[in-house]
Amino acid sequence: MIFDLTHTIRSGMPVYPGDPKTALIPVTQYETDGYRLTRLDTGLHAGTHIDMPSHFSADSRTAAQMPAAWFAAPARIFKPGEDMSSVREGEAVLIATGWDRHFGQEDYFTSHPVISEELASCLIERNIRMLGLDTPSPDLPPFAVHRRLSERGIFLVENLRGLSALHEAAKGRRFEFFALPLKIEAEASPVRAVARL
Repeated sequence: MIFDLTHTIRSGMPVYPGDPKTALIPVTQYETDGYRLTRLDTGLHAGTHIDMPSHFSADSRTAAQMPAAWFAAPARIFKPGEDMSSVREGEAVLIATGWDRHFGQEDYFTSHPVISEELASCLIERNIRMLGLDTPSPDLPPFAVHRRLSERGIFLVENLRGLSALHEAAKGRRFEFFALPLKIEAEASPVRAVARL
């Protein structure tokens, strides 16, 4: 079973305060030009996306320089406060807070749940590959946890959706998680994030 964990990219979608707006701009129309062509103008942190460590660390490598295999991993999903002792090195960890229900609301970017310093330390010690969240960030300014995770080479998949349903379906089992970025020379990329049970 495939779970699509991705928000739809659309004009005017919610973006982090101060980030560029997202717009899908028709360049040609089928009715007048015989084909459709659309331009996408967006910041790379809009919607469901993955942060390279270079977003918040000295590691300057871009998504294009990372092997595609790094963005597919065995994964486990938890709700806040659940025991994470089953997590193993190289896995992806997804945290289902249910905050995706606020996507598009005023408080989505300002009042979201955060990752504690203690949990960040646990994930770093276990050397996870990716951290996936149904929030816009693991923390709030000044982004100390964000920086710690980035400095340890952990990829952050932000603005996921549907994690609560995935948590219920997984029932503690391990599954496959995919969050492949575009092969782009940048610090982040939109992804089509999916889980396969």
